[in-house]
Amino acid sequence: MENVEIFIPSRAGTVMTPGGTEYPREVVQGPILLANDFTNKLVDAAQALHDLMLGQKEEMWSMIDLYQRSLMAIYNAQRFGRASGDRGTMTITTMDQLRKVTVTTAKYESVTGSVMAAQALVNQVLEDITVGVDPGLRALLNNAFVRDEKTGNISVEKLKGLKGIKLDHPLWPDAQMAIEDSIQTIGSRLQIRFYERQKSDLEWKQIPLQFSAL
Repeated sequence: MENVEIFIPSRAGTVMTPGGTEYPREVVQGPILLANDFTNKLVDAAQALHDLMLGQKEEMWSMIDLYQRSLMAIYNAQRFGRASGDRGTMTITTMDQLRKVTVTTAKYESVTGSVMAAQALVNQVLEDITVGVDPGLRALLNNAFVRDEKTGNISVEKLKGLKGIKLDHPLWPDAQMAIEDSIQTIGSRLQIRFYERQKSDLEWKQIPLQFSAL
């Protein structure tokens, strides 16, 4: 018979109850103790990983800062003409073009109340133009204003997809303006991404840092 490792919870000591009192482990059911102990083990491991990644992140940003300061020093230039502590976006690669690091700005956007006017104008345009509009385009215009079943929100990306559309209708410029005003930037932050590839003519592959992607 194969020797498979198992874990037997210790009966010594106590465990905390939801009410905050200590309960003797020796009188707690085995499955409950097993779940309690493994939950603690896994959460402790996750916290340790979180702390490690936080430290690595801070170290990486320090490297980015050092690189950018050193680059500016080569040209005897001030850093991006702004405060010396500001970081800039960038892309750097190894000489063999097999590794790449990018620093980009990620914008966080939301839909404003102007979307009501945008939807009304788009509907009016579609009602007036009964012919000459591709069914796929008509569906694209209509679907842009459909709210997500879970969040109840309208997709910013779908609204952005309407910006390049051109329709021959006097209200369309107003609709485009309302669509533009329907999207607002509520914040932004810099992100670091890392890439590798085996040959210089292959596609870049991002190195996953999210736990679920590993």
